[in-house]
Amino acid sequence: MKKVLVTGGAGFIGSHTCVDLAEAGFDPVIVDDLRNSQERAIEGIGRTMGRAPSVHRIDCCDEGAMGKMFAAEGPVHGAVHFAADKAVLLRYFNPVGAHPSAHIGELPFGVPNNLVPFVTQTAAGVRKQLTVFGNNYDTPDGSCIRDYIHVVDLALAHVRAMRWMEEQAGAVCEVFNIGTDQGNSVLEVINTFTGATGAALPYVLGPRRAGDTTAVYADTTKSSEVLGWKPTLTSRCFARCLEMEEDDRQDRSAHGRM
Repeated sequence: MKKVLVTGGAGFIGSHTCVDLAEAGFDPVIVDDLRNSQERAIEGIGRTMGRAPSVHRIDCCDEGAMGKMFAAEGPVHGAVHFAADKAVLLRYFNPVGAHPSAHIGELPFGVPNNLVPFVTQTAAGVRKQLTVFGNNYDTPDGSCIRDYIHVVDLALAHVRAMRWMEEQAGAVCEVFNIGTDQGNSVLEVINTFTGATGAALPYVLGPRRAGDTTAVYADTTKSSEVLGWKPTLTSRCFARCLEMEEDDRQDRSAHGRM
């Protein structure tokens, strides 16, 4: 199998991409020093793939360590770089969800930066309530609209991009938007979550936050036409998100890390 280097491969998006690369016939090689991820994510990748992945627990900025990794692995067919604040090549906004197996998903350290972990933590009892910042925007329900993309759809987009690059003659440099073309409001996400899981989700309406825009979402026409990619996963992701959160809470409780 052709090896594909995945830096940050134990992270939220990286772990799902590793699984989908394996399902597409590639052999993912993970480089991750676990500063923003957890060992259990690597275990989850292995359970989902049905075999243990090749893992190098090193900093990808460590030239010496990377040299040893390449010497050990041999030729690498391609690379997907997640060991940074943002990934390049594919442009997206708000990855959400978890793998259908519930072995891998989003497990943020500390206070989450995204809406869905706040939703799942509130539903699981980690947080008392959720605050919706602003309900007087020019949207159908008054709350902000954002482009929430299922992490498995995003992972598959990386696989499609890898396949597309293989087909190109010579060097290429392209940018593709990955999203849903329309977005969903904060209140839509809350209502979809409660409808999909049946879980109680207490929330309050708060004031707007400075700098928040009314709506942000991506035009994915180019991704559809060039990569042949479209998002296919919907609200069923939320049950897996809640399952991941509840499992993580039990794990932290068992190890005294609440």
